[in-house]
Amino acid sequence: HNRSMNGRAVPGGLRLYTQATARQACREENAAVQEQHRLDKEMSGCTFRPNLRKSDKSFHATSKTFRPSPRGADACAQRMRKAFAEKDSRRRFLEERAP
Repeated sequence: HNRSMNGRAVPGGLRLYTQATARQACREENAAVQEQHRLDKEMSGCTFRPNLRKSDKSFHATSKTFRPSPRGADACAQRMRKAFAEKDSRRRFLEERAP
């Protein structure tokens, strides 16, 4: 039997699994670091830096103003209210009729 750090017996399969899991985690970490380095290198050549202050101000200014409903929204809402009312009255009728 193999011994772990604390002196207890560890089955061989578990030891191999633990080692493989640790290697996989190390590979994934290295891949993430490499990807971050690649992105940093790619972005270092990017000179475009948009000024979002004006855009943010205009967004908040327009979001507080009244916006009309899309064309046909009122008619659609009325149809839905009418259908709900009809369904509700039918449901109440059936409930009252049942013993």
